[in-house]
Amino acid sequence: MKRNIGLLMLMVFGISLAFAAQKMLTQIRGGGLRAASITVALVTNTNDSGAGSLRQAILDANASPQVGTKLIEFDIPATDPNYNVGTGVWTISPTSVLPTITGSDIVIGGYTQVAAHGNTNTSGPEIFLSGSGIGPGADSGFQLSGSNNTIEGICIGNFSYSGIKIDGGAGTHIYNCYIGCDPTGTTAAANAEDGITLFNTSRVIIGYDDSTQRNVISGNTKTGIYLGGSGTASNSIIRYNYIGRKAATDAALANGFCGIEFGTGANNNTVEACVVAYNGSLGNPYGIKISSSTSGNKLTQNVIYSNFGAGINHDSSPIAPPTILAANELPPPEGFGIAVPTSSVSGTAEPNALIELFYVGTTSDATLRGDAHTYLGAVYAAASGTWEGTAYGASENNWITATAIDTSNNTSIFSFNAVVGPTLATTTTVSTTTSVTGTSTTTTTTTTTTAGSTSTTTGAATTTTAASQTVVATVDGTSNSATIYLQMQTTKSANFLLVAYDRGGNIIAQQELGSVNPGLSSFSVSKSTFNADIYTIRIIDKNSGQEVFRRKIPVSK
Repeated sequence: MKRNIGLLMLMVFGISLAFAAQKMLTQIRGGGLRAASITVALVTNTNDSGAGSLRQAILDANASPQVGTKLIEFDIPATDPNYNVGTGVWTISPTSVLPTITGSDIVIGGYTQVAAHGNTNTSGPEIFLSGSGIGPGADSGFQLSGSNNTIEGICIGNFSYSGIKIDGGAGTHIYNCYIGCDPTGTTAAANAEDGITLFNTSRVIIGYDDSTQRNVISGNTKTGIYLGGSGTASNSIIRYNYIGRKAATDAALANGFCGIEFGTGANNNTVEACVVAYNGSLGNPYGIKISSSTSGNKLTQNVIYSNFGAGINHDSSPIAPPTILAANELPPPEGFGIAVPTSSVSGTAEPNALIELFYVGTTSDATLRGDAHTYLGAVYAAASGTWEGTAYGASENNWITATAIDTSNNTSIFSFNAVVGPTLATTTTVSTTTSVTGTSTTTTTTTTTTAGSTSTTTGAATTTTAASQTVVATVDGTSNSATIYLQMQTTKSANFLLVAYDRGGNIIAQQELGSVNPGLSSFSVSKSTFNADIYTIRIIDKNSGQEVFRRKIPVSK
């Protein structure tokens, strides 16, 4: 327990580091790389060409016979005419496309400018590579075809194709870059196609091994990161990036199409611990889109929300989403004064799949599928497909969702959302024995407590008020017919969802009641809808996501 709490604290600390500290950490981690590298080119001005320009540095690095890591270093003085003293940023605006990086083991080290002149831009990179001076029809900011190259600490925007395009080679590493936005990470500097495009390449790493070296890939006209489509893009890792949101605040800086798209030929890639939010538009609305002609693309521990359409979309998924059959808050463990809310969650999925659980929120949208605001934990399904695990941080009336990852790393879309139910029922039985005319008679009294609610008699009216919605409901399931009858007196219009639980608190059915106008409404629900005996019924106002009615109503199937 202490180990887990310590890990959580470290994660929170890491995420909250200021950008200046990120740069310091980058320099420290790069120390071994810097020590082993040799500077083969020095950028000393923002000119388009000639000695000291970025263009000449790329030409020199491509031509260098140096074996091992070849560093392009920045040392541009504050007297340069394209230095903005107000923002602390040096802008390089080429008048034609830069040379393709054809060599190998080249590091374009944007943060060497920090080492030379200090942290002049506390919001992001000091070097801004802008395509605004090239004009329409030009290509990408950086184009790479060599292997094992690195781009770090550069802001790249305003190009008529992608910010970075990799077509050939393998092992490129991109981290601490802003791509599609300005150097503050708050305003779009859109690349007209993608932020990053991967063609005919493999083993690319976008991001690093923790959140302090993430990229911000936001504000691009089309897709944030596009893989495949022309050739193959395989065995690459996209980790700890912001895709579609601002650098310092949780606010929209959308990519116009999907946040990430796996096109034809994109296989065996991993997206891990990224924030994919606010992306998409009509026609290309998804957070992450996966083509039917791909396989083995693993999406794990990502936070995906507020995209124009579904968080994850498959043209034709090789794996079905899991089904959440039960979700109930657990009582706090004994001996702890303060405990993180936890819930027991179970369901079904494909055999041996990894089930990842996510917190949706205190409400759910009308689709009842996604979003995933917080990663809650994971559990493996058994060979039978059944699974049961614990969602840390989810409590009663929270909505949760899940994905499934099969043994080939194919990842499903999000499951239908489920609302966490009350604490599992506890039953106390008191028995007394009385002798009557020589016959022994036993009287049994049963009291059931579930999250503070008490038993009521079947058929009696119950009034519940939540989120300014008042519902008076009468439920009758005791007749010998195959139908449950429900009458609702409501104070305002809403869309309602009926959720039924068995005695153990397991969800056995969810049924849409549809739109209900103020006043009295009657419903009949076939008992064949349910796969077990009913013990509790809850009604959720889908407009607000709040529970408006709960009744214990023992009904035999």
